[in-house]
Amino acid sequence: MNLFSRVLLFGGVLCMSLACSKSDSTLTSVQFSETTKTVDESAGTISVTLSLGSAATQDLILAFSVGGTAVKNGDYILNTTTDSTLTIAKGSTSATISLQVIDDEAIEDDKTIELTLISVSSSGTLGSTSASLTNTITIQDNDSAPADSFQADLLWDAGTLVNLDFAILSNVVIVDNSIDSYDVYDLSEYTTGFESVKLPSSATDGEYYLAPIYESGSRSVTYTCVVNGFDFSNTTAFSETFSTTDVGYFYVYGPFTKSGSTISRTAKTGKVKLSKAVYTKTPFAKVAK
Repeated sequence: MNLFSRVLLFGGVLCMSLACSKSDSTLTSVQFSETTKTVDESAGTISVTLSLGSAATQDLILAFSVGGTAVKNGDYILNTTTDSTLTIAKGSTSATISLQVIDDEAIEDDKTIELTLISVSSSGTLGSTSASLTNTITIQDNDSAPADSFQADLLWDAGTLVNLDFAILSNVVIVDNSIDSYDVYDLSEYTTGFESVKLPSSATDGEYYLAPIYESGSRSVTYTCVVNGFDFSNTTAFSETFSTTDVGYFYVYGPFTKSGSTISRTAKTGKVKLSKAVYTKTPFAKVAK
């Protein structure tokens, strides 16, 4: 190879190297602006900011995962178009992932939401440090155990939004292991992922039952009842699963026997599943206490 050819070859390699370097430098780097965030349960809509190293040269599709101890559609709702991707518009120098924190009445420990960046489309690249790719949001609970009442909270698993209701029943009449009639003492009908009912110390002494209701939805859902107040402190009363065929049905658990400021229950609380016919015949409606 003569000298002229070598110069041409060297020049071509140099140009290719410079081109590649320039191409790499035009990729938009995406990472979290902060790695931790603490909010009160009453915060409402919150945003987590993403910073871009340079303006996006075209729309970026960012993939992320969501973990932590908080329950999606129970403790929070993602306000993104999907639960795992975010589109960052061309020309943007920052972006946000928006969430709605659900301010429930349930007495719980503080919970976390962990957002982790997974990948970005070809015109972008993720931040160079692993720490910048994860943001942990701590939701501080703002509820405390009632001083003069029994509180039962119904909580359920993450997944597609479903609507469960929850009731305290009184004057329950059981005939041949079937519930013949009842009154509704308290009823919780929130549309988001929690329900709370209370029985104050001023309530008439006697037997009461707890009834989770599968009002609407299209999936099986596992629910847990946690009780507080009187003799209980974050005690799991029961945990069960509604199947997809249970929509419109409700279970009845009890009895919980009230005497003054004391509530007792048998070691193994009974459970009765009521049919849709009974549900229709005796609709839930809050009665005067």
